[in-house]
Amino acid sequence: MWRLSFLVLLWPSLASGTVGLALSGGGARGLAQIGVLKVLERAGVKVDRIAGTSIGAVIGGLYAAGYSAKEIEALARKVDWGAFIGNSPPRTSLFPGMREEEDRNLLQVRFQWLRPELPRGLTRGQRLAHFLWTLTARASYLCGGDFDLLPIPYRAVATDIVTGGKVVIGRGDLSEAMLASISVPLLFVPHPWKGRWLADGGLKEPVPVETVREMGADFVIAVDTSAPLRPKGTLRTPLEIADQATTILMADELRKQLEKADFVVAPKLEGYSSFDYRKVDSLIALGEEEMEEKLPELLDLLDGTQSDEGTSEPPPNLVFEGNTLISDERLREAVREGRREGLSPEEAVEKEYIRRGYILATAKLEDGKLEVDEGRIVGIDVEGNRTTRRYVVLREFPLKVGDVFHVGKVKRGVEQIYGTGLFDRVSVRLRRKGKGVALTISVREHPYSVVRLGLHFDRRKRSEMLAELGYDNVLGTGGRLRSSVVLGERRQVYAANFCMDRFLRTYWTFSFGLGHKVKRSYIFEEGEEVGEYRRRSGFLVASLGRQIRRLGDISLELREEGGWMEEVRGYGYPKGEFEVRSARLKVCFDTLDRYPFPRRGRRTEVLWERGGFGGPNYFKFYLATESYFTFLSRNTLSVKLRYGISSPKVPFTEQLTLGGQEDLFGYREEEMRGWKVLCVNFGYRYRMPKYTHIGIRADIGRIWPRGKLLLSFGGSISLETLIGPMTLSYGFSSEGRRRLYLSVGSKF
Repeated sequence: MWRLSFLVLLWPSLASGTVGLALSGGGARGLAQIGVLKVLERAGVKVDRIAGTSIGAVIGGLYAAGYSAKEIEALARKVDWGAFIGNSPPRTSLFPGMREEEDRNLLQVRFQWLRPELPRGLTRGQRLAHFLWTLTARASYLCGGDFDLLPIPYRAVATDIVTGGKVVIGRGDLSEAMLASISVPLLFVPHPWKGRWLADGGLKEPVPVETVREMGADFVIAVDTSAPLRPKGTLRTPLEIADQATTILMADELRKQLEKADFVVAPKLEGYSSFDYRKVDSLIALGEEEMEEKLPELLDLLDGTQSDEGTSEPPPNLVFEGNTLISDERLREAVREGRREGLSPEEAVEKEYIRRGYILATAKLEDGKLEVDEGRIVGIDVEGNRTTRRYVVLREFPLKVGDVFHVGKVKRGVEQIYGTGLFDRVSVRLRRKGKGVALTISVREHPYSVVRLGLHFDRRKRSEMLAELGYDNVLGTGGRLRSSVVLGERRQVYAANFCMDRFLRTYWTFSFGLGHKVKRSYIFEEGEEVGEYRRRSGFLVASLGRQIRRLGDISLELREEGGWMEEVRGYGYPKGEFEVRSARLKVCFDTLDRYPFPRRGRRTEVLWERGGFGGPNYFKFYLATESYFTFLSRNTLSVKLRYGISSPKVPFTEQLTLGGQEDLFGYREEEMRGWKVLCVNFGYRYRMPKYTHIGIRADIGRIWPRGKLLLSFGGSISLETLIGPMTLSYGFSSEGRRRLYLSVGSKF
């Protein structure tokens, strides 16, 4: 009470002084700070300084950049916070040739010479970094990297993970400062900044009251959303244990900082953890509720009134200069609309440009003329590419010198550069240069020597292991060199290949591969096993194609395979030597968002193959397409169609097959063989929490010369694991066939 009385006596000086806001960490609990900001805005409390730690650095940084509390609330509600944990780029940003490699979901270790590079955190933060950049690029550009020139002066607090010292960031890129402060140990890789490795600022200053005071604030409001100690039963994962350890380390410093504040708001967040990002609405409401309750006490200390100067009338016959992208008529209409919203002509014009993605556009009104600087690019540079050639980066960036900066195109460019698989991080820095914008694309390379391991088991192939050694950036061109071996009970494969996804600046792609494989297979008649054979062969494949942007590719493939068929037992297969030489024309379109378990998109593959060239003469046409549609977040419908036709006397090794867990429930994989096949699948899948999926499917299939149309029904339960999906399925057919399937790990 003595402190409150003392502040009341000092009321005249405080009313004319600066008000600072110190926002704490707390993970998801920090979303309650948005509710606090909403109440302060409604009450007219003007914030003059902001400093934030961890999640508080993000919310405070957005507020300092000019976002209103309602705009931050809208962002928090629509963002999938869990998506920021992943390291993989969006699947649709990958080269078509890389998608199959990524879909296999192999365990991967990179090597710098012979030293393995172990991850410093669960995620490198690329997705979160670029998301924050798109939100703050305009503010960083306009302030020239000086956070004192933001609409509200701002500081982000981080911790030097090497020295243990506090680092207060007040210059540079706003998104980088926010990311440094939020880099929670174990979850995020420490953030490099000016030769330092930075981590969560809460380790040194859980709520940055002292920092706000150093910025010149006379009155400091501290918002404490930090997490309390967890009970024993909730410490289940390494991240939760690390969060507990951090909370213990911060406890004394948190108390000291709160004692230095003039006013403390601590929303009642009992029962909410640092990882409850799905409870956005509840957390914001609790922050709003606590601030409303304490608002009278705060207004007794501060002058909550705020004058409204209004907006001056725009001059008649307003003349526009510098606008090449938007017509004068549309800008005049935007000015009239802005007037109704209380915006000045400059603000209305800038808002119209920003709405269209031209976020660096600025407007200046002088002597009846409104001059527009649209933010045209005058230079693009690349830094950090020690091995990678400069053109490999620039060819993936859609903007060129002379173009107007567009945030959507930059987002696509960053995703595509990251999608090459050559870099740990990709970011863009902006600066004024003359009358334009200079861009620097900053990349952080990772070691390109890589070892990949995979495990797979199913009832047909039994257990298999894949080991792959590769180099991902041959001569700095992005070419990939691979050698691999598959060892299993029923299959062995030894292979090497080289692939170039893009040749120079073109969209031409080529690959070359060779190898040797041994495979044991069964022959069935009427569901009964009647034979088993072993196939040994060597193969050589060369392909030349062209990418259709990131949608897919078209390619011509030449293939030669030769070997012999060995009898193991039974009958139903040819014996002796065989040789196949063929040319394939293949077209593939792929917009699936993820694999396995796609939620939306379509994949279509069309193949025409002609055999001959000294080997058996035959033709083959094959079409496979699958589409996915998700509704109500967790429910996915799918339709798959597979159709193939070939010469009636197609060689045994090239025959079409039907049956199995993926095609036709109730039958074994490749149980039926022939020269023509039709298969349609209708599926429904529900995504449960904890990476679990349950689904049902109806199948229709037929293979010629078998003359019967087959119907099947079945269900499955799948779990996403580190080595790929683990799936247990059961199905039955119209012929009374029933079968249980088990598959563990990605196929390769």
